[in-house]
Amino acid sequence: MSDTLAQRITDEVEIVWVEGEETVMAKYDYVRQDVVKTRHKRGVPRITWDARIVGYANLSPDAEPPARLGSARWERRVFFVTPRDRSESEAAGERVLFQRSTPTEAVDPRTVKPRVVGTLTDRARGKSVSAEDGPAHASATDDDQSSGENGMLF
Repeated sequence: MSDTLAQRITDEVEIVWVEGEETVMAKYDYVRQDVVKTRHKRGVPRITWDARIVGYANLSPDAEPPARLGSARWERRVFFVTPRDRSESEAAGERVLFQRSTPTEAVDPRTVKPRVVGTLTDRARGKSVSAEDGPAHASATDDDQSSGENGMLF
C-alpha cells in the first residue's frame, strides 16, 4: 500500500517559490505538484522531465529518510509548470491545453503550505475571475460552472 501524500510531507519546514511568493501567487492559477526522490533535504531538486520548477519544499534538518527509500534519499515536493500549461502556452503563443481544465496533478499555489497538501480551486480550473483572485486566464458562465463542463479531466 502506498503512503498518502500527507504522510509523505510531514518533515517539510518551508515552501520556496523560485520567482518569489508574490509573483507565483499572481502569475499562476495553478502549478503542478509532484514528489521527487533526492539526496538533499534543501535546495532546488533536480527533475528529469520537460518542466520548469517554480517551487519546492525544504525539509527539517533532522528529517530521516523513509525506510523504503534506503539511506540518504528523501522525498520532497516540487511545484512546476510545463510548456503545455496555461501560464506558459499563452506566453509562447502556443495552443492552450488547459484553458478551462487542469492537469490531474494541478493545485492552486495559494493553497500550498509546508505539510499541507495543495488543493484544486475554481481559480486553478480557470473558472473564476475577480480582483481577489488575480489574473485568472479564463472566465466561465454560471451555466459552465453548474454543469460541470470543462472542469477537471478526471
